[in-house]
Amino acid sequence: MWFAVIIHASHNYFIQSVFDPMTIDRGMTRFFATEFGAGLAVVYILMGIYFWKKSNHLQIDK
Repeated sequence: MWFAVIIHASHNYFIQSVFDPMTIDRGMTRFFATEFGAGLAVVYILMGIYFWKKSNHLQIDK
């Protein structure tokens, strides 16, 4: 459980303290670039699809 806590905390730190200050607000930026933006959701969806397809190649002992 502590691994998940550390990963979640580091995710929040990098999104809020590193990446958000690096973006320039051009009106609709908050809809795409913040922690709750569509850009992050798209990246997570693509990563989920990638790892889901890779999971079919794993050998699972029954």
